[in-house]
Amino acid sequence: MFIKRLVMWVAALGAAGSAYADPWKSTSEVSCQSSAPESGGIRSVKKIELIKPMKVYRLFGGGARKLGGYWTTTRYRKSDATRAALGICAEWIDGTKSPIDHSVSCTAPVGTKMCRGTTQAVKCGGGTTYKSSSKYQFFIPVEERSKLKC
Repeated sequence: MFIKRLVMWVAALGAAGSAYADPWKSTSEVSCQSSAPESGGIRSVKKIELIKPMKVYRLFGGGARKLGGYWTTTRYRKSDATRAALGICAEWIDGTKSPIDHSVSCTAPVGTKMCRGTTQAVKCGGGTTYKSSSKYQFFIPVEERSKLKC
């Protein structure tokens, strides 16, 4: 009796687990590359195409665009911890300021092609550095951003 219940539970778990599968598949139809060490951006890059809609979030400010390149699937708050997790310098090495004044959430529809990677280390202006992290970020190429529903 125990074995029968265990088999049914494992089968149910497997069926439920498919609802939590990644909403993308691998693709070669998008240009991606890892950023150079200590330059910010993403590393360990995978080329993906969405097979399910996916909610994405972006923090931006100053001269940055609302529909810029870098996105996450986590809604972050405007904080120093967020800067460290995502490698967002308050001041870049070239002296450009990078305030986080705004946030936007959008849905990327099925078929959107993008690059997924983890946060690359970055050297910022003023001597601040952020280490690489395991936080996923997505780079959405310019030609794919028009698909976003914000």
